[in-house]
Amino acid sequence: MSWGPIFEIGWLNAWLGALPLVAVPWLMILFGRRETSARMGAMSPYQGGAKIAALGGTVLYYVAALYTIWLPLKIGTGLFYAGVVVFLIGIICLIVGRINFSKTPADQPVTTGLYRISRNPLYFFGSLAVVGLGLASGSWIVIALIVVQFVFVHFAVLAEERFCLEKYGQSYQEYKDRTPRYFLFF
Repeated sequence: MSWGPIFEIGWLNAWLGALPLVAVPWLMILFGRRETSARMGAMSPYQGGAKIAALGGTVLYYVAALYTIWLPLKIGTGLFYAGVVVFLIGIICLIVGRINFSKTPADQPVTTGLYRISRNPLYFFGSLAVVGLGLASGSWIVIALIVVQFVFVHFAVLAEERFCLEKYGQSYQEYKDRTPRYFLFF
């Protein structure tokens, strides 16, 4: 693991994993239902500090993903294999979560699929996938960026949950009562 930047552009760099992380949301916007895209990008739950937290989290996520362009994968090491496993779990669950989100009508809270085990699987598993890239490339910088990003995201999530509680009422409260915010005990 390295704290220093490596800056080696190559075909076998961590950008191979960052590409689907950046492309999947845009592909779903382009080829998905318009109302789903609008709902995913809505900034209405965010006021003041929550808006800054949401934007800061998004910027840090993309900075971490773009930084992987210069990070060679540590192929053949234990960290590489652990990172690939963590990345695959993250990216597969991220895609499944986005599909779950897109299949739910806008007038209902999303509570099916991965949303049965996490109220925020897109945030959780997207961040997990980037942690996997950090491991596979041996970069503490990527992991640190995602940890800071997740702190920002947490404040955005609190605002989203207040918004959903106002919008969906008792059904969302019941969902909150039975489903962890992030995953399992988080």
